[in-house]
Parts: sequence; structure tokens; C-alpha cells
Amino acid sequence: MTETFLAFDLTVTCADGSNHSSVELKVVDGTVIYVTPDGKELRGAQAVETIESGNFVTAPNVVAQAIEKYRSQD
Repeated sequence: MTETFLAFDLTVTCADGSNHSSVELKVVDGTVIYVTPDGKELRGAQAVETIESGNFVTAPNVVAQAIEKYRSQD
């Protein structure tokens, strides 16, 4: 299993209107995921729609590509 962290401590709003904080954005075995502190993956009805704030650990273009891939996965 390969895992690459792209961002942490994200504050996000999901498609269902829920808000989450301390979310991580990472790539696990080629799949882009957002994960809450309790280990829940945000997808489907709770797919991330917007990122209000956070700390990014890679170049903005890499994050943008990951977000585009995430949106096409659901």
C-alpha cells in the first residue's frame, strides 16, 4: 500500500451541507481520498465540495490535479 499526504488540517464543506475539520487529503494506492480524524472517508453524499482552509504539503498544481481526480472518482 502506498500513501502520499497532500494536505492536512483541512476545513471542508460536503455535498450534503455537512462541515468537517482536521480532514486529510491523501492518495492511497492511486485513489484520492479525504479522511476525517475518526477515519471516515468523505465520498458519495458527503463528497467534499469546498475547502475553506488547510495546510498543503505539496505544490498547488499537484493538489489541483488530485482534486480533479477525486471529483471524477465519485
